[in-house]
Amino acid sequence: NMTLVKRDLVDYALIMVDEVHIIPKKLHDLLYSTETRVLGFSATPFSKGLYKIFGNNVLNLSTSQELTKLGILVPLRIVSGTKIDSGKLSKDSYGEYSAESIENATTEILGDTIQLWKDRADNRQTLIFASRISHAQAVSDEFNAHGINSAVYCADTLPADRETMIAAFKAC
Repeated sequence: NMTLVKRDLVDYALIMVDEVHIIPKKLHDLLYSTETRVLGFSATPFSKGLYKIFGNNVLNLSTSQELTKLGILVPLRIVSGTKIDSGKLSKDSYGEYSAESIENATTEILGDTIQLWKDRADNRQTLIFASRISHAQAVSDEFNAHGINSAVYCADTLPADRETMIAAFKAC
């Protein structure tokens, strides 16, 4: 998202922004200062932040359940472990829990997460979504410290490393 802030938007006919429900203020201000049409995408269409940005101009095209039935998404298998201390969570200006507070609250229970994974998913391929890159790295480090092969795949991952990670994941 922040790449747009660094670019001249005059020549674009359309700007498409992913995760539009959580765009930073600088990008929000930039999008409102341009005549360029903006198309935002979000898997969180009911967040307060999204309506602060787009008002009532929001289309909900499908649900996760519909996408799962179509075979586009895999069925979720939710496993619950130790509850985090929700009193440590704080909200950002969009009404969403801040990535920093999520990271801090969940880092405290990483050991429990490892044990839960061993009990319920041991030796099964697993994707874990984290609140931000530093959180993903902390989770990965904890898994690796327990002898469980783990890697972080994010926007900063180099193309060659991405290919290696995907090949390793598919080989399991």
